[in-house]
Amino acid sequence: MNKKKVLQIIALILFALFFIPLPFKAPPSSVYEKYAYVSDNFGSDTVEKILGKKFGVSSETMNAENSEKLRSAIHDIRINNSRIALPLMICDLPEGFSVIYGDEYKLDGYDFSMFTGVLAFGESELGDVYIARRRGVSEEEGVIVGMMISSGSCKWSLGEAQSSDIKMLENAFGKPSITEADVSGYGLSYSYVTDSGEVAMFIPIINNAVIFALNCTELEENKALCEYVPYDDFAGMTDLPHLSGEKVEFDEAAAFSDNAVVIGDLSFPANTPISFFEDTDISLVYCETRPYEGVNVHNADILVHDGYLVLYKGRYVGVCQTVRQEEESAENAPICLWRLLDRESLPCDVSLVGIPASQTNESLEQHLISDFGDEESGKLGTEGLYEADGELYYVAYIRSSNGYSSLLTDKY
Repeated sequence: MNKKKVLQIIALILFALFFIPLPFKAPPSSVYEKYAYVSDNFGSDTVEKILGKKFGVSSETMNAENSEKLRSAIHDIRINNSRIALPLMICDLPEGFSVIYGDEYKLDGYDFSMFTGVLAFGESELGDVYIARRRGVSEEEGVIVGMMISSGSCKWSLGEAQSSDIKMLENAFGKPSITEADVSGYGLSYSYVTDSGEVAMFIPIINNAVIFALNCTELEENKALCEYVPYDDFAGMTDLPHLSGEKVEFDEAAAFSDNAVVIGDLSFPANTPISFFEDTDISLVYCETRPYEGVNVHNADILVHDGYLVLYKGRYVGVCQTVRQEEESAENAPICLWRLLDRESLPCDVSLVGIPASQTNESLEQHLISDFGDEESGKLGTEGLYEADGELYYVAYIRSSNGYSSLLTDKY
């Protein structure tokens, strides 16, 4: 079972267990009132019981101030710049947005079913949604009560939280209710539970947010909050120039030039410290710290790696890794490894040492002398030593068979 499917199942379990069978109520007078009772008898106690029983974790409900911050943020979800507030009737989505229905799950004791679905804009799929739909109403009158979005499919933010980076989350909402070391192989996750039962879970390694909000007494108010905003963040960006002409040898010095790494309209040396990216369109989402693995065997026991997800204008473009002594500040650590996605998975072209992601492996093979590429692995690459700023570095460029590009600059 793939990891995305596991995440969907976790979300469905939470969704299904959130509902408590209720006594019959008089018929509602409007389509919005048909859902007003969804959140009756539901609150943070319910959520904590579910999380504790299902996942064996103890949660701490957010305080009143931080609960209000998260509730406000759930009314200010930005997806590709447009604003969405949850819960929301499908027909009230901003212009151009739609939902593609998936599987149905009937709920005992209720006169509505829950559905999985996909949030779309035109032909682009942006994320997964979880829908409560009363029997006898149209698909457009179903209510989105949950959402799962990630930067691989869209640009997103939740109020002031523009990523799953723990510092950003704590600045926006305070300490998480739950921190888990591993969620279905995805590593760290952070979950928040408000005092009225709203839930948000964040997974840094995929810059993912899973959001549930069931206060369906606010549907008309939430409709008024929604807004379509054009998404033209990458308009006008073209693919970067390819290597051409006769085969050339790799120049290790290129890894330390001002355009060693090019992401969109930003360029910088490969060993740039992460503090450089403050107030730029590149965001680094902290994922993990682990023991050093590299060529510097003399200091290996005192070095560590910090791993980050790399976002450009809110979209996932790859990962990077820094190296530092364990007691040193993470903010000043230089990046020693870049690994960027293939062109098809990127929102815009990127390049490492002058080799753009848009240049195919077949084309690159014709223009770059490769030290260790072979037909069996489908991998191209070159390596060497280079002295920069009085330090000797091991430098390697690798293009994998799946089109991912990597650049390593490790002190020797």
